[in-house]
Amino acid sequence: MERGAIVLIDQRKLPERTTLVRAATLEEQVEAIRTLAVRGAPALGAFGAFSLALAIARGEDPESSRSLLLSSRPTAVDLGNCMEEVILAFERGGQRPPWEHPIRSFKG
Repeated sequence: MERGAIVLIDQRKLPERTTLVRAATLEEQVEAIRTLAVRGAPALGAFGAFSLALAIARGEDPESSRSLLLSSRPTAVDLGNCMEEVILAFERGGQRPPWEHPIRSFKG
């Protein structure tokens, strides 16, 4: 993350070059997903979650932002699942539910 943007390695250029891409707007983030600059289920999930969180922070509608991001790669399960977690966190006011508290989980 870099001041309201996501900086990522453009996976289309690998392995010949390591090129960084800056995606600041929701449109740029959707384009990065659509054009395969972001590949792989875990990377897509994380990128989608950060993109949605940034959109919410900018005051954009969470559901329409989520729908737009998901439309860029509709079959990406991790993309949808990770964005759903962002929506749930937003609805809880950014708080984790008690059963997900890291100290409680660690202590068993």
